[in-house]
Amino acid sequence: MHKLFLEGRIMENKRQSIKSEVSDQTIEMIDVFKNLSVSSYMMFGEYLFLQGKFTDAAKIYVQFLTQIKDKVHHFKAFADFWKKFSEHADKDEVRKIYDEIVNRFNNDEFSASVKREILFLLYNVFPDETGKDFLIEHSRISQWIKQKDKDKKTWDVYCMLLWQEKHAVHSRESVQKDKYLVSVMEKYELYALAIKMIEHVLRYDKDEVAVRTLFRLCRKVNDYSKADIYVAEHPDIEKRTGFNIQYELVYYYLEKGDETRLMRTLKNIKANAESSLPISRTLQNFYVKIGMIDEAVAMRGHISRLEQRAGRLGADKKVKGLEEERETDDFFWDTIKDMVSEQEHNRQLIAIKEMLKGFSHELGQPITNIRYGIQLYQMKMECGLDTRENLSELLNNILGQTIRVKRLLTRFAPIVSSKSVNTQFNCIEHIKNAFSDMRAWLESAGIKYKVEGIESFILYGDSVQFEQVIYNLISNAVDELKEKEGKRSINVICKEHEGNLVLHFRDNGKGVPEDNLNKIFTPFFSTKDKERSDGGEGLGLYIVWNILKMYKGKIRVNQAYKDGAEFLIQIPAGGNDNA
Repeated sequence: MHKLFLEGRIMENKRQSIKSEVSDQTIEMIDVFKNLSVSSYMMFGEYLFLQGKFTDAAKIYVQFLTQIKDKVHHFKAFADFWKKFSEHADKDEVRKIYDEIVNRFNNDEFSASVKREILFLLYNVFPDETGKDFLIEHSRISQWIKQKDKDKKTWDVYCMLLWQEKHAVHSRESVQKDKYLVSVMEKYELYALAIKMIEHVLRYDKDEVAVRTLFRLCRKVNDYSKADIYVAEHPDIEKRTGFNIQYELVYYYLEKGDETRLMRTLKNIKANAESSLPISRTLQNFYVKIGMIDEAVAMRGHISRLEQRAGRLGADKKVKGLEEERETDDFFWDTIKDMVSEQEHNRQLIAIKEMLKGFSHELGQPITNIRYGIQLYQMKMECGLDTRENLSELLNNILGQTIRVKRLLTRFAPIVSSKSVNTQFNCIEHIKNAFSDMRAWLESAGIKYKVEGIESFILYGDSVQFEQVIYNLISNAVDELKEKEGKRSINVICKEHEGNLVLHFRDNGKGVPEDNLNKIFTPFFSTKDKERSDGGEGLGLYIVWNILKMYKGKIRVNQAYKDGAEFLIQIPAGGNDNA
């Protein structure tokens, strides 16, 4: 037994010796093997750390930092490693790896995202390096940064910027310096730091540049929480007519899904674009981005007139070329407009095709059931096995199937009926009437509702069809809320914007999955049980879409709404196409 034990120890020592040689060779060749996966670096680094080879493990992790690029979620692995490395390795080893990281940092071997994380992790690890006084006179800061960049010492610049935000005194006298530092922070993509610094600035200076910078930085980090606070404290921001602020407000209201304020902001920009070519071009791009093609085409004409006014058609030799350019431009915009119209037409054709296919399926099933029931009864008659009970069962089955057909046809009635009666009506009252009619159902489902906003908006058309829109939206919301735990609510906000009725129809359910956004207005698309009698055929929202088309209206899902589902409806005053 003792002999076996000794042999085992000898074999283990040999195995460890081989592992040591292999790891040393791998360390030497790590720069050759740059295609290791991220997980391989982590596993290799952890293995070396467990062997007590702290410096070698750290080198692997430093190389790991060069590989993760902008996948900063991997940085946590390095942060965890650094904590235990600095606890177990001696100070000289830690200093050696720190210096290597700084050297690679200065040589731009890490992505901007990784540099940010390194700064916040390693700042002040060695106070003699990063804890020094970076209080530099405003007149010298620009030159100081340029010299550091020239000397490839960007680590010093990063540390100075962090020191300035953390330790410098921010006052009215430092506003200009702080504004400059914000621009430098933004250049180095230190957005979180820049947001903190611009907040210092905004305590003393609320000019358009500072406000615009806050919103732009929030847009870049895709987090408008600081902008939300500013808007809450300065509700009159929308009235600030400067283009720089209005530009950022477009993105802000797009993110927030605030259609009314978005349209108002675009209108303000349009006023600024009256005599400005750059602003006009920017507004045209916004129109295209939002899908307002008619407005984009109109703005293109305005741009053309501004270009002519600016003297672009001054020289005769240039006229022909510019006319060709303008014709090309006209062709491009006409093509865009035609494409949008064609897409809408194709959508309607596809919807009709899907409707007929679904209708054929839905209608075919009860007909098949009736046919099989009759055939079975005939077979029983031929065998003398038919009874009064069999006949009663057959008749009940036929009656049930005809009710199913009737229900299906009734669902189509609002969009195919020729008996509509067109009148002027206050649609807000009819929205409230629809909720009042369905109050008992809503209460039994534990759903509270609220209709708020304007009290009157006159439409011309069939008020029964309009109410069907609200009925269907309520029915759709109830189905989504039935399985919800806790508070259940439906909220309708009614607004008027530039002669249009704007409805925000909200519920606090689970929302519309992204995969379904392009399907929910398609006939017979449903996530509900089609055997139920409360509208599982998948026609509710399709009917809503069709009725609103009759009113020249639009409906879409607000993807920015995070507290459930929100349908945005817009109907112009004037009313029904069929009037």
